[in-house]
Amino acid sequence: MNVFRHGDVSEGTSALLAGKWYDTHVFREQEMVSLEISNTQTTSCAARVLLQYVALLAQLCQLNSRDDACRSFSMIEGGSHLGDCTLWTTAVLRQVPMRHRIIAVEPQKAAAQLVRSSLTLNGFWDMVDVVPLALGNVSGKSALLQFNYGQDGQASLVRDKYLTHDLGSLTSH
Repeated sequence: MNVFRHGDVSEGTSALLAGKWYDTHVFREQEMVSLEISNTQTTSCAARVLLQYVALLAQLCQLNSRDDACRSFSMIEGGSHLGDCTLWTTAVLRQVPMRHRIIAVEPQKAAAQLVRSSLTLNGFWDMVDVVPLALGNVSGKSALLQFNYGQDGQASLVRDKYLTHDLGSLTSH
């Protein structure tokens, strides 16, 4: 496994995370997201609205931890791959007095293991559940993944076979 340190997690958080960092395990293979993280050492989380929201929430809670918005935060990241959104969000929210819980759903076993390794390495394991399943619109059926090698570690569910769980069952894993 390769590990890369994110030297600046302050993207959009002003001084809140100045000098803070977290590590991300990436694939050794030539894989687009792993290469992006390796080369830039910044998050590859494409959910910029999420990053902006979490940054603003953290700033609010740093200034006024009694605000109702600062009580707790929950998030489900579907198809977390290397867990970039999950890791970044957890790194930010650990800096403020807020309970938070994140569920990272990733059907690729190797990617889910990398997320778990990154969480353990950073001491974030107690705030995130990694669920090695796929999400879909029908519950209880088995899934077959078709891997798209060389394309960002992407995989697709083969038609007519989906594996899903309702949100209540995700928290029991």
